[in-house]
Amino acid sequence: MKRKLFILGTLGLAGLFAGGVVAAYTITDLADKQGIKITPGTITDDEVGNVTLEWGEMASFTKVEGLDANTPVTRTVNVKATKRDEAGEIEAAAVYLGKLDVELKDLSGKAASAERLIDYLHVDINGYTYSNNQWASQKSKLGEIPTEGEGAFSTSLSVYADKDGKAVDFVISLDAKAVPVMSQIMSDQVYLTVDWNRTEGDAESGMKHVFIPSNGWNSMYVYAYSANGGQNADWPGVQLTKNNTNGLFEGDISEHDFYIFNDGGDNQYPAANEDGMAKADINYGTAAAMYFDWTSHTFTTTEPTVAADYYLVSEPSWATQAAYGFVNADAENEDTRVEHQYKLVAAVETGVEYKFCGKAWLGYAEIEVGEPEGYSPRSLVEEGESDGNFTFKAAGTYTFYLKEWKDGGHSVYILNPNA
Repeated sequence: MKRKLFILGTLGLAGLFAGGVVAAYTITDLADKQGIKITPGTITDDEVGNVTLEWGEMASFTKVEGLDANTPVTRTVNVKATKRDEAGEIEAAAVYLGKLDVELKDLSGKAASAERLIDYLHVDINGYTYSNNQWASQKSKLGEIPTEGEGAFSTSLSVYADKDGKAVDFVISLDAKAVPVMSQIMSDQVYLTVDWNRTEGDAESGMKHVFIPSNGWNSMYVYAYSANGGQNADWPGVQLTKNNTNGLFEGDISEHDFYIFNDGGDNQYPAANEDGMAKADINYGTAAAMYFDWTSHTFTTTEPTVAADYYLVSEPSWATQAAYGFVNADAENEDTRVEHQYKLVAAVETGVEYKFCGKAWLGYAEIEVGEPEGYSPRSLVEEGESDGNFTFKAAGTYTFYLKEWKDGGHSVYILNPNA
């Protein structure tokens, strides 16, 4: 499952064609889910996600405002599948049949029996087909998102792509039956998401989805190789991405004879000049074993508990909880003065005193006064009765950034994404 930000992994492809010959290769899946909002009214909160590398040109995938029953609107994504041979050279003729998962989500909060925008939307999906080693000269209908029946607002389509990218159009229209109820649905918003994925068959072909604790490292790579000279990638191997939910690195690793975990730098296991761990010794082939245990150096079925560097804690127990643990967000940091940055998205209550704990106990004094750009995170909180604790002026879900400065000290930024 792909998460926010992006996922790096490898995938055995049985559906990758070069000159009509089926070949088995690996692919890196970098296309995270993308989304846009749709409404007959005006969108005030436009968070459409980040474009990742294996999406092609995405400039035409933007929000839809002012939708009416007379004029369909087209939004376009671009899907890419770049294949390289063992020497790292791009094979220009390679075409991959992947899976495009598409979903409409109702953001109105209304009951299914109420008048809702989502019940009047039509989305046709058009793209290029590929047969007999040749691309179609023009787009044709690949499918549509069904909107009949509660919860039936998703579909998965087989879509071809190559290294140059292929455009897929979403033709969004509003049924004429919506005209009499426009006043009731005018403020409704619907979220259209697209996710460019491997096929299910590829996911089961010589691949294993794994979760690996950090071992104190900031990055995690898996280098896999075989006695016949094959490897999953050049050293340091395939990079995994931190899962924001459980704090573990995750990704797909292909089946080889030996494995070495490393951080892309000086740290690795087994050590330099030692053979990698044999797949049998680390339980690679055991279907349910997907969590790596650094004590036994094997994959197990038990998900480890990961201690975060910082937590948001509250009275009366001040206990740490996994759901309130910060995750590393160095990838989002652009300030050269910051040593490390951490992020948390969590729901809070009023009338309860809070504080941050972990490498240090942090409170009201570390919450920024007038940044970023004049915004004051302290406007969301009030100082507590003692010990630097603080309370929230309003309950809700907030985003927290905790920064460790290179010259010492900490700063906390609190953002209200719903404001």
